[in-house]
Amino acid sequence: MADVATYMAALNKTYRSERGRKDMRDDFQRKLQLQQPVRGQSSQPPAKRPFQGPPKGPTPQGSHQQRPQGQQRPQQ
Repeated sequence: MADVATYMAALNKTYRSERGRKDMRDDFQRKLQLQQPVRGQSSQPPAKRPFQGPPKGPTPQGSHQQRPQGQQRPQQ
């Protein structure tokens, strides 16, 4: 903006600069509106459930029994 010879040239540069900023702001607002989720839909993925750990209580037959750490499975 420092290279202006006349007041009119400075005014024109300022106008073009402000117009460009307004156009960029309008484009940004338009893009935001396009990204808004449809009513009833969330823009975030569903939350993950926290890990609950293994079920407590007696183990049903046929499922794997837990071994203490350090013990190996018997060889067959």
